[in-house]
Parts: sequence; C-alpha cells; structure tokens
Amino acid sequence: MIIGKAQELETEQIREAEVILGWSKHIAEEALHPDSKLKWIQTWSAGIDKLPLTELEKRNISLTNTSGVHAIPITEQIFGMLLSHTRYLQQAALLQRQKTWQPPEGQLTELRGKTLLITGVGEIGRETARIAEAFGMRVIGVRRSGKEAPHVEHMYTNEQLHEALGVADIVVNILPFTEETHHSLTKKHLQRCVKAPSSLMSVAARLFIQMRWYARWNKNILPLPDWMYSRKNRYLRHIHYGA
Repeated sequence: MIIGKAQELETEQIREAEVILGWSKHIAEEALHPDSKLKWIQTWSAGIDKLPLTELEKRNISLTNTSGVHAIPITEQIFGMLLSHTRYLQQAALLQRQKTWQPPEGQLTELRGKTLLITGVGEIGRETARIAEAFGMRVIGVRRSGKEAPHVEHMYTNEQLHEALGVADIVVNILPFTEETHHSLTKKHLQRCVKAPSSLMSVAARLFIQMRWYARWNKNILPLPDWMYSRKNRYLRHIHYGA
C-alpha cells in the first residue's frame, strides 16, 4: 500500500497501482498509460463527472463512488445557508467585524411553514427532507420515478418540475450531473420561481440554493436581469464545500 499526495507519487508507483483510492488530474496521464496495471478506482466523492469516463470504460477499469456518505454534512450545510439568509446572520457577522451595531436591513423571517422543494431526492435529499420537517416546513420533491419518499409530502416527476417550482418558497437542487440533468434548470424555470407568489420574505421573491458545482449560475450560463443576482433579491449559490 502506498499513501501520498498525487504530486509526490513517482511515475512507477502510479503505473504499478492496481487500485487507486481517490483521483487527481496529476496522476491521470500515468494511471491511464498503456503500461498501467490499474483495474479499479474508488473515488472520495459521489460525483464522477470529472473523471475520464470514456477512457475508463474503454480500458474496462472498474469505478465506484461514495454515493450517500455526504447526506449529513451537506444537509447541515444547506440549513446553515438557509438560516444565514433568513436570520441575516451573514450581515450580522459583517456588521460585527465593522463594530457597527444596528438591526438588519431586511425583515427577519422563519423557515417554519415555508414550502421546500427538493429536486433530486436521493440520500442527501431524504436527509434534507427529514430535517426540514423538523423545522416545521412543508416538503415537496422532484425525482425521475415520482416514487414517494419519507418526509416528502408530495413527489413530482421530472416532467412536472415547472409545476413544482410554482408552489415552492425554497428550492434545493441536488440532482446528479448527467447528460439527462445537464441544464435541467433553465432561465424558464427560474422565471417560474419569480412569477409565483412568495411568502418567504416581504421583498425577496425566492431563496434558491444551487447544490451542484456543475451548474454555476452566472451571467455567462444564465443571462438574467442584474436584480436577480442581487443578494437582496436572490440567493444563488453552489455548495461545493459542504462535505
């Protein structure tokens, strides 16, 4: 067994390895070299879209991930960000550093009674639903099969996403990155959030948490009016540091 940082491994060590735990671009060339003995890759992450999947399939190299192990830390990250926004904790911390003592600019609100939409109800989604229910939230979900899940009051299919967005106060997207889900949340869908009535905040239309790093909401990918990117009106974030 060899343990070390990718940049510190010798060429021969990488080529001799039959099993690699983790993955890095720094070892890709040697791990996939014609002389490599690699048979199996076990990733630390659930997502595998950054790996050379075509090449791995061509070489018949087994690939396994850690799907499901991040349910608790990612769920805590979600509610940390939700509470930071609804209770203006981020603004309070900023004012504290500035030694400025004043109430928040906006109106504090509560999660209780709000409708939370989870797109992609897998392990993380189920844990998020469980905690949301404890907060007194109404939870609805979207999954391909439409199959019911614990703590989710109503489950929509992917084809019904537009309908689900119309009734949600908060949207948490936990869809995996696949060809099917790529660009599954478009400008049209976000506009659906804006048009729907909101009881979350008196000013903000919606609280939107983008969970997957592959869909970074910016003006190049999703051209929207400037106000939609304002922190006062929108909370567009991708959580790539939650686990």
